[in-house]
Formats: sequence, C-alpha cells, structure tokens
Amino acid sequence: MRARALVAFHGGNFEALYQILQSHRFTRESHAKLQDLWLDAHYREAERLRGRPLGPVEKYRIRKKFPLPRTIWDGEQKTHCFKERTRSLLREWYLQDPYPNPSRKRHLAQATGLTPTQVGNWFKNRRQRDRAASAKNRLQQDSSLLPSESSPENSVQARHRLGSPENSDSSTGADRGNGASTPEISVSSDSEFES
Repeated sequence: MRARALVAFHGGNFEALYQILQSHRFTRESHAKLQDLWLDAHYREAERLRGRPLGPVEKYRIRKKFPLPRTIWDGEQKTHCFKERTRSLLREWYLQDPYPNPSRKRHLAQATGLTPTQVGNWFKNRRQRDRAASAKNRLQQDSSLLPSESSPENSVQARHRLGSPENSDSSTGADRGNGASTPEISVSSDSEFES
C-alpha cells in the first residue's frame, strides 16, 4: 500500500493518494513519510490553484483544513508546531527559569529534539505572551474601576469633575460634594516588566 501511495503521489493522482492513506492502516515507521506525502499533495494542489508557491501562513491553513488521517498519525496533538509532551517539558522548565542560559537551552534541545534556537525562540515567545497577558489583565482591572456607560457617574457633571478645561478650579474640591472620587489610572511602561 505504501508503494501504491508513492506511485499515486509522483503521478500527481492526489485523490487516489488520499483514498489510500485514509482507508488503510500503516506501520508507525511509515507515518512520517506518509504524513509528508499527505501534506505535500495538499500544498501542491493549493499551489496549482493559486498559480504561485504557498507561504508559511497558507501552509498552516492547509494543515488545519486537511488534518492528518488517523491511519498515518499517532493521535498526539501537534499544536503550535511542537508536540504536547515537548511543550509540557518546556513549560516545566519555564516555571523554574524563564531565562535559561545557553547550556540549559542545549540540554533542553537534546531532551526535546528541538534545536537550541527553537528552544530560545519558544522561551522568548512565552515571555512575550506572559507580558501581554499581564498587561491585558491590568488593563481589565483598571477599567473595571471606571464607571460604566450606563451608570449615573457617566454624566456631564462627572466628566467635568474628571478635569474638563471649563472646570479648572476643581482642585478645591468644591464640586465634589457628593463624595464620589475619581479613580486614578496608572500607566506603566513596558520597561517595568523586562528584567
């Protein structure tokens, strides 16, 4: 069956290739080669339709649109380009030290089967995602302190209290007789989060 799949691929008969790969079980040793055939066939079909080579994003979309059949796949999810067991190992190390030195990166690369550059990029991307999530959480917390649009605080008078130019003498607090206070919003720079 593997030989028939190869013949179908090299003959450009991709429909026959898909049928063979989806309807027969293959040994685990054949999976990598057959997965390559599956993806390359879909890439070639898309390139033929578009009349140009595919970019990385287009290839990603093809992989999502045409997932590997279970007959040539071990069932382990390969998300974000790395298998889940690799990602969990990287996450464990990240919790211990988000800034690994080069020798640790080499050690992790050997343990995961990645290159040291891939390991370094994963850590860099993870730190960036954590910073973005932290900033988003802070922004949501700060905005939850502000009055909502439907609240009575969102009136013309409240806007004047928040420092409109017509009310420049509001520093005396004379117009704040209702006891409402304006929450202070602190804006942080990104440099606070970088070590």
